[in-house]
Amino acid sequence: MTDSESGVVFLIIIMSLEMKRYEFWITLPNQVPMKVVEEGRTASEAKLIVQSKFPTAKVLFAKGF
Repeated sequence: MTDSESGVVFLIIIMSLEMKRYEFWITLPNQVPMKVVEEGRTASEAKLIVQSKFPTAKVLFAKGF
């Protein structure tokens, strides 16, 4: 398999992953914790999205569904 063929296979695998919903508990400075739901192909991708939306928050994974 050539490099370009392996890149295509990798792209197909990434694109075939379904978007899932993940719940996180976030705590902003001087505020009570709140639950946030975000979609992503993986939990780590969803967590990165949450962290980008709330850069000063502490983010904890709650569950995925």
